[in-house]
Amino acid sequence: MKSTPEFLHQPIKIIGEKYRRIENEEHRRLVKSFDPTAVSSYSLRDGLASKDKNRYSDVIPYDFNRVKLDKGDQYINASYIQLGIGKDTGIANYIATQGPIFETASDFWRMCDQVCKKRIVIVMVTPLFEKNREKCYKYWNDTDFDVFDEEGDKLIQLKLIEKRYSDRGHFRVTRWETDRGKEVVHFYYDEWEDFSRPSSHEHILELIKEVNEARENEEGREEDPLIVHCSAGVGRTGTFITIDYFLSHCMEHREKWNEEGTDPVEDIVRNLRKQRMMMVQRPQQLQFVYDTIREYWEEPSKLR
Repeated sequence: MKSTPEFLHQPIKIIGEKYRRIENEEHRRLVKSFDPTAVSSYSLRDGLASKDKNRYSDVIPYDFNRVKLDKGDQYINASYIQLGIGKDTGIANYIATQGPIFETASDFWRMCDQVCKKRIVIVMVTPLFEKNREKCYKYWNDTDFDVFDEEGDKLIQLKLIEKRYSDRGHFRVTRWETDRGKEVVHFYYDEWEDFSRPSSHEHILELIKEVNEARENEEGREEDPLIVHCSAGVGRTGTFITIDYFLSHCMEHREKWNEEGTDPVEDIVRNLRKQRMMMVQRPQQLQFVYDTIREYWEEPSKLR
């Protein structure tokens, strides 16, 4: 393994300065986005008009890349995310979304069924409750279950295949099969509190390893987007996506980062913020990204 590049050995102060620059850039975008009299390519019109479907009033998807449901009410607080930094790193597709509330649970499943053609892989990085406050509505059952629309008509039937806990990662993996013939793989990691960083890099590395294994088929990686959510779908969601994208698409080009002296993590987060507000929501979450990538870089066996 080559020596660890400089961008993974930055002082906390420098990382904090980079975070503030990204925050300031976003603030300038949002001032126009929330101003109904201003013209902005980062319009929030649809989300502001659907307040009862947003878990938080200040976390809203941009109109240009929000997921649009193909039946009934089209709105859901979810954003298409496409990442690719440089011509060599490849493109990755995600959907970043809020943790469903009671009123949007069926919309969530409609979205999953609509955007994933072969296999639905969901990564949930929030507990259901924190300090007696709901962070995500429990939108699944632990056995077979059906999903109904607002009129009481059945949308999707899910039949349980497997439920287990990871040996090393302390997260639960549940598999169902839908009546559409699609497999659903649900990863539930509940040891990550809002606005914070996980206590273990190793758990996140193991989670990423299993998620990527679930997305493989005979031909290679599935084309369907990876669906990631926490509570608001920004802080923990953005942190997970940043680490997953780097480890899955940037590690093979590690010599490039050494030679160019650039910081791909900063580029990824800046790219994420242009597609969904507040992605990687706290400086300590950005620091966790650097720490986790450095830990893997220095000991890659942790993801094998």
